[in-house]
Amino acid sequence: MLFTSIVAAAIASVAVAAPAEESSLHQHRKRYISDNWCGAVKSTTSVSVVEATWIVPSISIPSNATNTKHYSSYQWIGMGGDPTCGAKTDLLQAGTGAEIVNGGNPFYYPYFQLWPSTGPRVSNDLTVSPGDKVYVKVTRDSTTSGTFYWENLTTGFNDTKSLTSNAGHTICQKSVEWIHERPGNPRRPFPNFSSFSFTKISATGPKGANLNLKGAEDWIMTKDQTDERLCHPKHNGDTQMAIIQDNEWTD
Repeated sequence: MLFTSIVAAAIASVAVAAPAEESSLHQHRKRYISDNWCGAVKSTTSVSVVEATWIVPSISIPSNATNTKHYSSYQWIGMGGDPTCGAKTDLLQAGTGAEIVNGGNPFYYPYFQLWPSTGPRVSNDLTVSPGDKVYVKVTRDSTTSGTFYWENLTTGFNDTKSLTSNAGHTICQKSVEWIHERPGNPRRPFPNFSSFSFTKISATGPKGANLNLKGAEDWIMTKDQTDERLCHPKHNGDTQMAIIQDNEWTD
């Protein structure tokens, strides 16, 4: 799903708002505050492929939160989340998801979507568990269609799915994303998660150029537009990025 960023109250009514920059942090890399994205966004003029590998994180109910709510998180890669893409463009994404509903056991799954043409869809032909190492590749096949590939490197199984945009929609190519997300509209409570890393980060950009984290924007997640940090990214070179929890969600 498209990110939501914190903006000043004076421009809160703008339909697509510019993200709030955290200028006090590293000058060489822009950092932005979001209530649902934690990771990195790379601007580009075109993109055809994005890929990465990660260990599926485990989730749990925060210690000071109620167990009667629906907790969820996504780990995904994709293209087209830039807010300037426009209403008739789609975000192509795939990854892994995890949920806890009403105090039950956590469940984990591969998921994909072409948003907003489609909502999140679960791949029932592949299973993932916390601790599994997964490789995910998202390919834009045309201006209106994409293919999603998962390989569970721990179990040796893989799966491929495809989606097509709604009539009148095209896939946006203005950005590439590697994201840990708090999904839902309205946003669901955010579970505790074990820190993990996106590794072997890569994308294919204009004229076949290789894209990675060099020059990418960092996104820091806070709770509902407050100063309470939930998670942040930490880079290790241009092809690896850790996603680290800062604070527990509180009701």
